[in-house]
Amino acid sequence: MTMRIARGLLLAAVLATLPSGRALAQSQLVEEVQAHFYAGRTADAAAAAAARLAQAPDDGTARFALGAAEFLQAVEHLGQGLHRYGLHGEASVTGMVGLPILRLPVPLNPRPDPLAYEAFGALLVAFVEDLQKAEATLATGAEAVNLPLDIGLVRLDLNGDGTASDEETLWRVFQEVAGLPWLDEQTAAQLRVDFDESDVPWLQAYCHVLMAIAEFPLAHDWRPAFDATFHGVFPDSGLPGAALNDWARRPPEEWGEAAWLAGAADLVAFLHLNHWPVIAPERMANVLAHLQKMPPLSRENWRRILAETDSRNEWIPSPRQSGALPGLEVTHEQIAGWMLFLDEFEALLQGTKLLPHWRFEQGINLRRLFLEPTTFDLVLLIQGSAALPYLEDGELTESDTWRRIMQVFGGDFFRYAVWFN
Repeated sequence: MTMRIARGLLLAAVLATLPSGRALAQSQLVEEVQAHFYAGRTADAAAAAAARLAQAPDDGTARFALGAAEFLQAVEHLGQGLHRYGLHGEASVTGMVGLPILRLPVPLNPRPDPLAYEAFGALLVAFVEDLQKAEATLATGAEAVNLPLDIGLVRLDLNGDGTASDEETLWRVFQEVAGLPWLDEQTAAQLRVDFDESDVPWLQAYCHVLMAIAEFPLAHDWRPAFDATFHGVFPDSGLPGAALNDWARRPPEEWGEAAWLAGAADLVAFLHLNHWPVIAPERMANVLAHLQKMPPLSRENWRRILAETDSRNEWIPSPRQSGALPGLEVTHEQIAGWMLFLDEFEALLQGTKLLPHWRFEQGINLRRLFLEPTTFDLVLLIQGSAALPYLEDGELTESDTWRRIMQVFGGDFFRYAVWFN
């Protein structure tokens, strides 16, 4: 009897050291998702995560993996569309490449399809729909997440040829879109991130920010600006201004001042044609709604970060944690500065604070600009004519507040903003 009890206790002790069925299933899912991401098979990663989620609806790791895969598919589909029409980074010296969606480092396409204004709009519509899908997945759960990923190994099929080359990597996308010149292949190889539940609202917020960026042009008719200037972004896609690209058909080493002059001229033309009638006011309301989702999601992101007691390879670390990104640290002062930014940004979007204008004692109600849109003209907004319908008496956001925010980040606010979201 004693021996039988001893054997039973020993067996129980051994079993206690083995992973549970749930933990084993999660571990297998993580390995499978990692393998798919590293091979550039985002659709397969999404399918694996969805299959696991169907079996275990409360598996937070599976839900985050699915949302992340759907987010990457949105980027991938957009990249494939831009490649189809011949997005050309080297020839895109017009300044329009400052738009995040046009910074994707897609491979060159020597024989692009003809591009028209409507086709570019269709790319933006599809991008928004893909992001909506990813955000909806991320928004439906609040469970624990544990998804380690080597960012430097994640690949995307940005040209739609069914394979992901060494040039089609996530770190290159992040480098170009975020404008991080220090991020190179050697640094990217060290970017191992242990994504956890704090990263869920972060990715949700990014979905909303990108949807806002994409929906803004869809709300307006900006065809004249597109037809006259986007030949610099899609030089071989048969746009009306294609003849203006003759200088770019020479080898890059022969461009000289022509590249700078062409870029400056096209940028001036783009601003000159920035008189865009509203054709879909509901999309302007959507832009506002997306932007309003960002502050509470960012606050939740930081609430979860600051509540963590571990210290792993954090995507965004607390001041007492180690982060995955080299050279980027977070201080308590920066967190306080970011919270101040969120408060001011949210107050402007809600209309409880007004945007000052150099010409008026009153301020611009930014909320009404989105909900009661008129023809968008940046020059006339700066000059004051287009601001007249939105002027109100009320509390203005103060320049001293924004100066304090900028000072906290030592002149690097915008880089941190891209990171913090």
